[in-house]
Amino acid sequence: MLRPLWSLESLYVYRLWTENVVRNANKLPNHLHHKTHNLGYVKLDGRVIYTGKWATPECKGTYERLIAEWLINGKHLPSTAAKEDIYSIANLVAEFKNHAKGWYRHSDGTPTNEIVNINIALRPLEELYGSTPARDFGPTQLKALRGHLLYSPNRKRKSNGLCRNVINQRISIVKRMFRWGVEEGKVPPDLYHGLTAVRMLVAGRTSAPETEPVKPVSEAHALAVLPHVSPHIAAMIQLQWWTGMRPSEVTTMRMRDIDMTASQWIYRPVLHKTAHFGKKRTIALGARAREVLRPFICLDREAYLFSVEKSQAARRAIERANRKQTRLSPWQIERDAARRRAPKEKLNNYYNTVDYRQAIVRGCEKAGVPPWSPNQLRHSAATRIRKEFGLEAARVVLGHTSALTTSIYAEIDEMKAQEVMEKCG
Repeated sequence: MLRPLWSLESLYVYRLWTENVVRNANKLPNHLHHKTHNLGYVKLDGRVIYTGKWATPECKGTYERLIAEWLINGKHLPSTAAKEDIYSIANLVAEFKNHAKGWYRHSDGTPTNEIVNINIALRPLEELYGSTPARDFGPTQLKALRGHLLYSPNRKRKSNGLCRNVINQRISIVKRMFRWGVEEGKVPPDLYHGLTAVRMLVAGRTSAPETEPVKPVSEAHALAVLPHVSPHIAAMIQLQWWTGMRPSEVTTMRMRDIDMTASQWIYRPVLHKTAHFGKKRTIALGARAREVLRPFICLDREAYLFSVEKSQAARRAIERANRKQTRLSPWQIERDAARRRAPKEKLNNYYNTVDYRQAIVRGCEKAGVPPWSPNQLRHSAATRIRKEFGLEAARVVLGHTSALTTSIYAEIDEMKAQEVMEKCG
């Protein structure tokens, strides 16, 4: 007996599927609300189109006009409306952010800090020119945006405007977005060429405040912090002091990245600043660095040496050992049981650079020394190596391609210059 090709269950599922397809085909795209910027928008042809300020007659009218044009054109946007009349700065910003999420990533797929910088830099652009057509944005608008950054309040530094380096960095990100728009055919090519004519702010020729150059931290201030931080933070500080590695390189150290076969250990970080250029980073670990690392060596090759979870567990063990044993009341017993039943906070497998810097700042406050950052440890190592072994040795240790970059990190030995001039001048 022949079996039927379609069972009753299969026919029923097929009927539900076809009804759902027809129902979705007849459904109009919704008018959505962007709560962050209080703007209305609609998604047509895979494109986000902003309709103006939410809950206004103009916003509703723009939405109805777009839907009418979309239906008349066979449920597709007209080419002129999609590319010229409707494509705004907000559309360009949204698409560039989606591109940045996939582009600015490490080799393991984790996003880089550049995504945060892009979001911060493009936020004022959206606020000022979000509804402006992208083709109408030129050098005059870019200079107006730069002036807005120049006089906008800076809460972190308690000043009336951002510093010159930060303004130049954010303006360069805006230019980078328009260059990407030209590459993708979203904006005219002459638009980006006009924006490149806007020069960056020059030191001494602008009212923007200047940032102080990063100075090396003294050995006394670095040693004073060690007793006031956790063993993991103290070990990272000492490693940076002896090797001059970057903060991101010391926080992501893993057992599989360290070659211990020879007498001198070699650390090859997978995630580093120049990895996307195809360059490899090699850090030699001397005797002092090996002594710092030995207490953190484990058998797990994938484990991070400096783990937040391990640090928290060690701190709680010390607190339990030093805690005085007292008789708890019934409500205290119930409270501790409720805390154990509650879901625990998920900790990172390794320290990020922000937590690392904050831990050092808190240690400086406890030690009573001026606050310093992890990058200053790299400057200290560069200065010390340059003084003893020369600029070329410092360049190799720090992993720089050019000695000019190393000279920025390594402070010039003024005492040596005075000694030479005393003999020659």
